[in-house]
Amino acid sequence: MTKTLILVRATRLTPRNLTLADTLAAASGHPVAFVLDGRFPVGVASERQALMVTKPDCEALGLYCPDDFTWRCGDYGLYLARKTMPDFERFWLVEHDVLITAPQAFFPAFDSDPEPDLVATYYRPADKSWFWTRHVEGRNVRPYRCMFPVVSISARAVDALLAKRVEHASQARRRNLWPNDEGFVATALTAAGFRCRDFNDLGRAYYDEASFTFDSPIDGDRFAPPANRPWLYHPVLAGDAYRDKMARLRDEPDLRRPSLLRRQTDRVSRRLAALASW
Repeated sequence: MTKTLILVRATRLTPRNLTLADTLAAASGHPVAFVLDGRFPVGVASERQALMVTKPDCEALGLYCPDDFTWRCGDYGLYLARKTMPDFERFWLVEHDVLITAPQAFFPAFDSDPEPDLVATYYRPADKSWFWTRHVEGRNVRPYRCMFPVVSISARAVDALLAKRVEHASQARRRNLWPNDEGFVATALTAAGFRCRDFNDLGRAYYDEASFTFDSPIDGDRFAPPANRPWLYHPVLAGDAYRDKMARLRDEPDLRRPSLLRRQTDRVSRRLAALASW
């Protein structure tokens, strides 16, 4: 069996996240560690290792860190884990608001060897309607996308991604177009010839557009999904986290209706991307 580490990604360590880690460890048989936002102190004790994503540690790897990198670049936690725990051959990155039902049946399905280098939800070519497409466009690459709340990725893919991020960090045009994790990981690995697959392309379905979304939170205090099949849900939030998310969604402008300023910015970004290489 491939030596695998599960990383639970969260802003802070909470009792709910500790429970999630215990559930994943018991169901998978794999060790579990945390990837946390280094701007916040760890206020809950845990025997599991916690990797703090900080600007100094990421810059020490040669990474560029825009102001919102702890949110935008979830892949940075993978690079820190690879450096800190180099013996693992595969990583799972599971965000704190992901629910996996029947996890004892879910994880064994991905423990075979060889495996795809990347397994993600919504892995596919990116069209121009997606916000991050303009950030991953270039004169010699086809943009791809995925969603990043739960991914399975090989160590060799993590190494290649870090090398590409560091290469891009030395290019002013690429720093100005710095992509999020979903666009960068899918595009870079596909362009490099790695084996990338969608969860639903592995012989059975694991999610659909109702269960796995960006902007349709599920109330974790009331949600009672079927427990007898492996299935992915996102985002599942409880208590104040659910109420805060719903309030933010109500207050945010509709990004699907770009303003004139944003359309102008998109045109400038695409001109930069046309000159930038991968």
